[in-house]
Amino acid sequence: MKDKKTTYALDTSSRFYPIFNTKKDQSLFRYTVIMKDDVNPDVLKDSANAALRRFHSMSVKLKAGYAWYYFEHIDTELPIFEFDNTVLSAIDRKKNNGHNIKVSYKGKLIVVDFFHAVCDGSGAMEFLKVMMAHYAKAIGLNPNLKNVRDLDAITSEEEVENYFHKVYEPIKLKEVNLKELLGDKPILLGGTLAHKSADGISVPQDEIKALCKKYNATVTSFISGVLMYSIARTREHVEKKKSIVLMVPINLRNLFPSITVRNFVHFIRIIVKPDPSYSLEDYIRMADEQLKDKAQKDKMARVISTLVRSERLITLKITPLFLKIAISRFSRLFLKSRQTIIFSNMGLLSLDDSFGIDKVIFNLNVSKNATVNLAAVTANGKVSLAFTKSVTDTIVQNKTFNMLESLGCHMEKLEFLEKEE
Repeated sequence: MKDKKTTYALDTSSRFYPIFNTKKDQSLFRYTVIMKDDVNPDVLKDSANAALRRFHSMSVKLKAGYAWYYFEHIDTELPIFEFDNTVLSAIDRKKNNGHNIKVSYKGKLIVVDFFHAVCDGSGAMEFLKVMMAHYAKAIGLNPNLKNVRDLDAITSEEEVENYFHKVYEPIKLKEVNLKELLGDKPILLGGTLAHKSADGISVPQDEIKALCKKYNATVTSFISGVLMYSIARTREHVEKKKSIVLMVPINLRNLFPSITVRNFVHFIRIIVKPDPSYSLEDYIRMADEQLKDKAQKDKMARVISTLVRSERLITLKITPLFLKIAISRFSRLFLKSRQTIIFSNMGLLSLDDSFGIDKVIFNLNVSKNATVNLAAVTANGKVSLAFTKSVTDTIVQNKTFNMLESLGCHMEKLEFLEKEE
């Protein structure tokens, strides 16, 4: 008799990711590591598979159940591909041996795409650090493992739990406020649709820190303010009466300590109605105030209760998966984006010279509705800012980069980020 295979229900925040996805458009995000020397693909393959064995909840294939998709653990080898310069194109799971993480290389680049239902950006960081630790050791380096999880440990229950359920405090159905989660109708960036593309810069971490000190802001609120100021300074957006709605992912582990490598994140909205009289300092201040207010622990606890209570609605439990998919695809024809732009700051990724790296880049996905997003990550003393776009227009990124340059930032363009052919 065959052993029963390990399965995982999708966590609370990722239930609908595969339902809304298509073969060409998946909910992906990407980490790109730029090494100082050319990548050894054989060593990379061994290192990636070692990381998968360390985090078995990431070594999974997607399966369809009656009401929801779920993950099933697989032991198949994770293949390694030569990077084809495409930007977050859908993972071909058949070619990828069923896996939902794709690893590629080219020259000095290591590119890792993650299906968001498997983990969030913080969980992916843990995988990336373990993979890079194995790689660095294998090529003869002595990596600093201070902030890297035990390479040889067996995955713990705490690392794979759906922590939304752990934090959840029961609420009544009448207390569920889904409208509040959807937010108001935002200014939309729009643009001429094109293949996905990416463009980015690297800025010394010390320069960003100095600017944050000058404006009395965190890195997230500082860059949020610069981004909103840049959007507001485009004439077509200033003339609109709607608000700039900046969606910012909040790592809930900072409020509710957890070591889960699955999704434990929620978005908050920074909402500002553009006004020609607002200065850059005003936008940074408003971003900082709203982030501090909306990301308070008690407010996030209420959001978590709303999400989990909604997940447990009897209508969702009895509605078959095929019907959920049909409804979602029909609704996609009419849905508009609920935000102007997403800005995700992953913070500090503890990879440095000892791992043989130069810098790290983080990219968010985009779609026909959400056409431009921005992501940041700090590693090896450098802050990388990367725009991902599904339009040809470059006005928002150009204004954002020009603003940072005018503030005294010494920027290095990330030349390798090429558009999808």
